Amino acid sequence: MMENFEELRKVIENYYALKDKLIKISRDILSLSKKVIYALHRGNLREAEVLLGKMEKKVSEFKEVAEKEPKLLYSDFCNNVLQEYVEAKSYYTFIKLRKLPEFKDVPWESFIAGICDLSGELLRRSVNAVINNKIDEIFEIREFLNNIYSLLIQLDIREGYLRKKVDMFRWNLDKVENIMLEIKLRE
Repeated sequence: MMENFEELRKVIENYYALKDKLIKISRDILSLSKKVIYALHRGNLREAEVLLGKMEKKVSEFKEVAEKEPKLLYSDFCNNVLQEYVEAKSYYTFIKLRKLPEFKDVPWESFIAGICDLSGELLRRSVNAVINNKIDEIFEIREFLNNIYSLLIQLDIREGYLRKKVDMFRWNLDKVENIMLEIKLRE
């Protein structure tokens, strides 16, 4: 009987050691994600590329550790970290290529949540485009968001936090369309 508890103690110690390691790595990922997005809002693509490279290395390290304990990999904690990564990388890819990157290596929940959060950054970019008199960019953003939304609603997400994220995406798209309407009414 004591052997079972000794084995269980080792399993639990290993679990918490992995979790502690993930927490440390996740702080770096979250910080880098914010820095990538901020650099992009400032128009500093080169800085964003360097930061994104660092973030991708940290994400690889994060996933390598998390995969050792599937319970952690599919936890809310890991989901939140990976969705921040998806948001930052997607925003960078939109700025550079006007498309979404592929995410075959993240859980689908993280992918959807990160894409939904991207809509908030693009709403902010739309506001900045008005301020900087880059009206054509608002129309590009609206088209891009509309295309993504048409794909999201085909997924038929019915409940939970992802449903709220998709609703938030729609709300952000509506805000961009309202900005466009204001511009058209002023013409």
